[in-house]
Amino acid sequence: MIPKVLHRSVGQDTTEEEERDWEQFRGFHPTWELRTWRDPLTCSDFELGHLFDKCHSREQLADLVRLEVLWRYGGIYVGADCAPVQPLDPLLAYHCFIGTEEGTGLCNAVMGCEPAHPAMRACMDLIISQHRVELDVKPHLSTGSELVTAALGDRDDVTVLPPEFFYAYRPSEPQPSNIDAVATPFTYIVHKSRGPGAERSNPRRLRTQPRRIRARALAPLYRARAALVTPPQLLPGMRGTYVGNGRVLVRLPNGKPMFALANDRSLTPELLVTGVYDRPFWEFLRRVVRPGDHVVDVGANVGLFTLAMADAVQRFGRVYAYEPDPELHAVLKENITCNWLADRVLLLPMAAWSIDGEVAFHACEELRLCSVAGEIGDWPSELYGPPSPVPCERLDSRLPKGIPLRLVKIDVEGGERHVLEGLWPLLEAGQVRMVDVEVDRKNAGDGWGELVAMLRRVVDLGASTYTINDRGLVDAVTLDQVVSLARATQHLLLSFVGDPTR
Repeated sequence: MIPKVLHRSVGQDTTEEEERDWEQFRGFHPTWELRTWRDPLTCSDFELGHLFDKCHSREQLADLVRLEVLWRYGGIYVGADCAPVQPLDPLLAYHCFIGTEEGTGLCNAVMGCEPAHPAMRACMDLIISQHRVELDVKPHLSTGSELVTAALGDRDDVTVLPPEFFYAYRPSEPQPSNIDAVATPFTYIVHKSRGPGAERSNPRRLRTQPRRIRARALAPLYRARAALVTPPQLLPGMRGTYVGNGRVLVRLPNGKPMFALANDRSLTPELLVTGVYDRPFWEFLRRVVRPGDHVVDVGANVGLFTLAMADAVQRFGRVYAYEPDPELHAVLKENITCNWLADRVLLLPMAAWSIDGEVAFHACEELRLCSVAGEIGDWPSELYGPPSPVPCERLDSRLPKGIPLRLVKIDVEGGERHVLEGLWPLLEAGQVRMVDVEVDRKNAGDGWGELVAMLRRVVDLGASTYTINDRGLVDAVTLDQVVSLARATQHLLLSFVGDPTR
């Protein structure tokens, strides 16, 4: 467990704003020890002290200090440009944590670990072995975010927290006048972006970093050119190739490859003709899933929407993909592998359900989208083979506590109420932002009344209800309207964040 110690590293002088933020940290943590590492520091007191005089900036010096004090004492380190939102005590349960700002890399403004954690040692060793302080590059490349991304990005003993924990707004966005406007229930600290020149000079030895004048001058042109680039358009005609072993290879709208089952008569035909299935939902995912998000795909099939989610969350986001059908799961695994997404997708060969154990699974050999766990619903029984047991688990048994879930997509051909029951504790805890549920009276069969009752319970928690239109946007709707029209499959979005596409 992380000790109750809060660290910061500052220069000889600090601003009124920095001291005000530090006093707020003190107010939130009356039983914690708060340590300020202020210049000038005695080099002989630190293992990395022999590098202090080689630092090119105060920011680089702070990078060295934060790694060593965390390694020696443990605790949580916060940058001088960080403001508290709520007590950090829940973060003490981690062994080692760091946050991601954009989903593609790690950011070291806020870090925490137990004393002598090997992750901090790995960062220190990398600085020493690669002579990183001596590199005449910007600090984020030598000792900051690029360093921790390289050293910690693939470690299993480091927990990467989503952006809203510490980086509630992006560096490209203007600093809000009130941090409460960007904070969420899962925001502990707001890292305040300070403009160019905010870092004060190191009282030791500084070198003027070369300004990237050309890159800055051309930035508007680069952005304009990027705005003109449109997604690849699919041409009329067949968009797939049979590659053997019962597989066809198709090209998705984002240009990525995906395998599908050649003998399937539900998903595969539309993939072959258009390159995608349920394009409105595909476009919806592109709009609402963000870098660094954690999302869940219940009923992943061969992975069409899993791939879209994984592409959106980037390297340090997470996708939990449930698929109990062994053959479909095998194709799903192939698709994750061939798209190099195994670092962010957890493949779960089981059903998400209301219990931990086993549930009967009915495979539909011809229409693979119609395979179902539990009851068949109002479909002809001759469409299905004999039932076989598959493992199942509650979502609250698997998903990490205290991590917000941006989206839980549930498409299980009638068992949606069981999945929601297993998700219920996380819904009550406010951990789920949105749930997309397939609502179909024919799939639900005798369980229709139970599904409607469960949906009303979610609405009573404060969820707004929407349907997804042909453009991938959402239209407000009442639950009663959805229930009255649920004679055909449709998406029902239960959102605790209002319209997420705005």
